[in-house]
Amino acid sequence: MLEVSDSRIQDSNKRIIDEAADNASAGACVLGRELTLSCCTDVEGLCINLRAGDEILITTQATEDIFAWLSRLFVKMIAWGRPMLAGDIIAAGAMATPVSITGDTYYSADFEHLGTVSTRIV
Repeated sequence: MLEVSDSRIQDSNKRIIDEAADNASAGACVLGRELTLSCCTDVEGLCINLRAGDEILITTQATEDIFAWLSRLFVKMIAWGRPMLAGDIIAAGAMATPVSITGDTYYSADFEHLGTVSTRIV
């Protein structure tokens, strides 16, 4: 998933809940194809390339074991009485450093072993 968000909050002392709500109110998600767990065996240290056209904006590696993080999320959701359901979409959090973008450009994010998502911002 490629997350596109904007923020109106300029205060560096903002709380995480304020930032999440602000980003969600001015954001969009670009979803790739559906994946099965069997194709996702090595995501710790996953390499991510974010491109604007042919230019690489950033190359980074995920620093967490996303499956461990998701396991904790699933257990917490069950405890809250709302387990994951078929068709639910999970925003796993930032796996790469955010970058500023401009309009009328084709962007893509290549997630090693998982695939590529792309969109054109106009």
